[in-house]
Amino acid sequence: MSNTSSPLNKQHKNFDLHLVIVFMSLAAAIIASFGVLSALFAQAQQMQTNIFNIRPDILGDYMNSPLAAVFNLSLLAAGACFLLATLAIYFTFSDALSRTIAIVGAIVGLSTALMGMFPINFLEWHRKVSTLYLVSSLVLHCLCFADYFKPQSTMTGWYLGYR
Repeated sequence: MSNTSSPLNKQHKNFDLHLVIVFMSLAAAIIASFGVLSALFAQAQQMQTNIFNIRPDILGDYMNSPLAAVFNLSLLAAGACFLLATLAIYFTFSDALSRTIAIVGAIVGLSTALMGMFPINFLEWHRKVSTLYLVSSLVLHCLCFADYFKPQSTMTGWYLGYR
């Protein structure tokens, strides 16, 4: 029989959620990178040197980009993965700043997924969603910066005993 109230079990009680945070964040980055790079490569085959003059949201344009579906689906999947990662952050860390980071991060993930649903072809919705993404990601970066410098930061590994 094991003692479930030992300090070791308390220290690692949310280890599964830590893995969800890490792997869902990595999955979001890998999926988004794959979608963007494949659409960019396909677009570069057509435009050659003009590829450096396009905006990234043009890669999601169904009329002009050959792999717009891949680009948009990768944004949708990456946003869902990031949303799940921030949900795990919410249930792992109970302090107010971490919970605020999780909520704002969920908005970033949701807006990323919505940019995949509403590409540049849906101009009015795309502008709203991309503005939401821009503002929420700026707020998320500021919150993460503040969290890094607080005592017992959730971003530096103290929770797992690395500090």
